This record gives sequence, C-alpha cells and structure tokens, in this order.
Amino acid sequence: MRTLKTEKTENNPVLPMKKSMLLSLVVCGLVISSAVPASAATVYDDTQVAIYGGGNPNTGWVTSFNPNLNLNLSLRAKDRSDGSTPNNGAGTYLFSPGSYAGPVRAKWNYEFSINTDPSNGGLQKLDDFDFYLSANGPGFGPFTINVLTTYLDNSYGDNTTANGAGVEGLSGVFAPFNNIGQNSQNIVFAGGDLNALGLYSFSLYATALGAGSGGARVAQVDMAVLVPEPSSLALFGIGSLVFLQRIRRR
Repeated sequence: MRTLKTEKTENNPVLPMKKSMLLSLVVCGLVISSAVPASAATVYDDTQVAIYGGGNPNTGWVTSFNPNLNLNLSLRAKDRSDGSTPNNGAGTYLFSPGSYAGPVRAKWNYEFSINTDPSNGGLQKLDDFDFYLSANGPGFGPFTINVLTTYLDNSYGDNTTANGAGVEGLSGVFAPFNNIGQNSQNIVFAGGDLNALGLYSFSLYATALGAGSGGARVAQVDMAVLVPEPSSLALFGIGSLVFLQRIRRR
C-alpha cells in the first residue's frame, strides 16, 4: 500500500494498562473538552479538507468552532498505512504500538488544521492570531510550541484549496495571505518512543497576536491518543460502544 504524504523526510518505561485506567479513558474525550471556551461548539467526527499531500482523508477531525471569532481549530490522529482515524466519538483515538514496514515511526500521526475564516468572509488571515500546540505522553513531551513558526513545512491555503493542493513554506511568507494552515507529525520526530504504551494528550489553542503561549486562550480543541497493550484493544472497543450508547440515550 502506498505510504501517505504525511511521512516526513527527517529509554522510556512501558506503562502497564489496567482495566480501571482503560475504562476511565473511554470518557476522557469529555474531560479534555472542558477547556474549550463556552462559546465554542465541538464536533467529534468533522470534515476538513486535508490540503497537505495527496490521498489523505478529509474526515475524522475533532473540531472546535468559535462563532464569535469565526475560527476553526481541528486535531486528529491518523493511521499512517490506511488513513483511518479510529476514535471513540468523544475525542480519543486508538492505535497499537510499533511501526509499519519502511521508515521506523509510530503507526499513527497527529495532525492539526487551523482555519481563521471558515465562513469565507475573506478578511481574517492566519497572522491575526498566534497558535500553539501542547502535547504530552509516555516518554513524549511535555512541550508547547507555536505551530506556525516551529514547523517549517506547514501546508497553507484557503477555502478553495483542494485536497493535497496546499503550498508548503514559512509562516512569514504564507500566513499573511492564507486562512488555512495544516501539518502532520509523528511522535518520533520529537523523540517519542513508538513502542511506549499509555495516553497521549494534545491541545491546539489560539491566543491574541503577541500574547504568547501563556496568554488567554480565545479558542481551543483537544484530543487524546490511547496506545494500550494489544490484549486491551478489544476491551476498549466494548467500553467505547457502551459509552456511545449512553450518549445516544441522553
């Protein structure tokens, strides 16, 4: 199978998984979403056009939309081999440890999408805010970075940009003229252990321009990635199904 474009050309302990921990992770999507501003609406299986690379799916995003600011922030985790985005419908994605054949990388990538003008008004660009990604996991992070200035190969475009048709380059060149910025990263790029088991957390948030990473968050979206022992995969799937059924009843 062809490898998706999301591949870049670039000793920590293994955490035991207990049933009590695993079941608690089923609802972690609700816990992490509490940081989203009250005016925002969160969609847990959203569609955002993937403008980076070819063949990447548009679906499976967790998106927080702030209508007051006309601002979309999206995160997802995606299987590097088949492009699937396995999640429990509440912001938690599930993957097995290890690597596929080829480049030695985790089987999944974490990806972000920023759209500062989803209503297509034509006025708001990426350089009207600062955008930060905070991440933490077993042997990975914690760190907080400015995603537009740290990653030098972000893909940029606007609401007319087709799947895989973004342009890559420096934020100083493209952010003033575009309203969409995206990228796909692997934990090994930041020193992560692809065999480590546990829970990874990711937050993408916006602050006022120049406010810094500690400034007031005007928009935020969160997701989690769970990498359990292979024997725990089935248990997690059952727990997620029960959780979703309860949501539907409510």
